[in-house]
Formats: sequence, structure tokens, C-alpha cells
Amino acid sequence: MCYYKRATFSECNHSQWSPLPMRECQAQQDFRAGRNAEPCESARGHPLATLRVEGRCAACRGQADKMDERLRRVKDIISTSKQTLIGADERCRAILEDVGIDLPFSDDENEGAATPRSSPVSASATTVLSAETAASTAASTVGGESSQGGEENSLAKEFLRKRSEQKDSGLYMR
Repeated sequence: MCYYKRATFSECNHSQWSPLPMRECQAQQDFRAGRNAEPCESARGHPLATLRVEGRCAACRGQADKMDERLRRVKDIISTSKQTLIGADERCRAILEDVGIDLPFSDDENEGAATPRSSPVSASATTVLSAETAASTAASTVGGESSQGGEENSLAKEFLRKRSEQKDSGLYMR
């Protein structure tokens, strides 16, 4: 039985054996001398020949690097999604303010949301979204009455009236 050095990694508890024996047994020495037909196939470690290495083995370091890269990509996707949602919220607020609808809460009252209000909303984006909002509101009315209530119907009529009074209303109203 040949003795090999062994390295044990402290973080992952994996171990790695040295490629060459530290001390060969008699059977291995006889094989090298040509007196034995088969080499020694039993390996053994010794407590004095075991090293404790701080850190992780190469395989675990590679897995940790892959996981860190995945987490970085996911965080990038989440931050991009947040920015998209903030932009959509700002556009919706601009549309509601154009129509004259009071918002139920402001950013100061909503403690959990820290939305930057500095990015301007383009007029064409507001116009397109306003037309879509008006179309969806008009589509919800059946026989002149709103399926959601009279107040929303009057808001939609007021919105359409304001839009039709604008000089470029022919571009988005038919």
C-alpha cells in the first residue's frame, strides 16, 4: 500500500491526491525492479501527509464563477425591466394628467416607490398612448352607456372632446 499526499480544501471539503506517491510500498518497488508482474493498486493517505488548503478546489471555483455571471445577468435584466416599468408609469401619468384625472397617490406619499420623474415624455408617445386609451375606453361602452360606470364614460367623453379641439387631431382621431 503506497502513501500519497492529499490536499483537502477548507470551503468545499473536496480532496485531491498527489499524482506521485510520497512513499512506495514493497510491492510497487518490486514492480519497478521487474520482480513483480503487477503494480500496487491500493493507495493510502497519512495524516502527516495531508494538507489543508484555504479556499475551494478548481471545479468549485469554476461553478461559483458561472453562478456569479448568471446572477449578474439576471440583475441586469431586472434593472432594465424596472427602468421600462418606470417609463411606462411616467407615460401613463402624463396621459392621465392630460385628461385631467387626479392621481390617487403621488411619489411622495408612496414610500416604497422611488421613481425618477426627470425623463421627458415625448408628445408623439403621449398622443399614441392617449389615442389607445381613448379607443379602449370607447370600446368598453355599450349602447352609449359605460359598462364600468357613468363617471368613467364622462371622463372618456371629456378626453375625446379635448383631443378633437387640438389642431392636429386629424392625425389620431377618425
